Amino acid sequence: MKDIKVLIVEDDVDQLECLRATLGGAEGIAVAGSFADPQKAWEKAAAIEFDVMVTDINMPGLSGLELIRRVRNRFPDVEIIALSAHDEISIVFNALKAGATGYLLKSGTDQQLIDGVAEAAKGGSPITPKVARSIIVDFQSVARDAAIQLLPREKEILRKIETGCTYKEVGEHLNISAHTVHWYLRKVFEKLHASSKQEAVYTAKKHGLL
Repeated sequence: MKDIKVLIVEDDVDQLECLRATLGGAEGIAVAGSFADPQKAWEKAAAIEFDVMVTDINMPGLSGLELIRRVRNRFPDVEIIALSAHDEISIVFNALKAGATGYLLKSGTDQQLIDGVAEAAKGGSPITPKVARSIIVDFQSVARDAAIQLLPREKEILRKIETGCTYKEVGEHLNISAHTVHWYLRKVFEKLHASSKQEAVYTAKKHGLL
């Protein structure tokens, strides 16, 4: 079985050497190239045979995200692992959207990195468990948000409430009773998990419902 050829891109020279030592010393993995300059890595990539690229994403000059995009477009069969110190969900998503097939934190162990490279080479998507959990939580939050729907009349009432109208005034504007206004708002509170008129208006706006 041939070794997994890895291209490493990391602007911190000390970290680059650590990555070289870790991956180069692992059984079944060979370092095909390593660069501290992402622009140079891109220029030399075509002349290097590699299966997996491990790259930092926060680098000066040519950003790691742009490097990922270019490599993904030019070498569609190559696996790309974004290596980062950041676990913010927006940064993770940007890396994955750019074309990364894995996302590992620098705080992980050497063995996690080695296993991640092996997993990527087999067609897997190595993601640090903490990051994977954040992705799941974010998706669940988006799903909950998408499930919230307000009826046109409920939106009308909330808009009136936002202007400071009382239940009676809202009813007069919409030609319904104050009791009916209260009934509609109770339903809105349940949908938005709100306990007050102000919270209901704020939550509805947050979810783009008003």
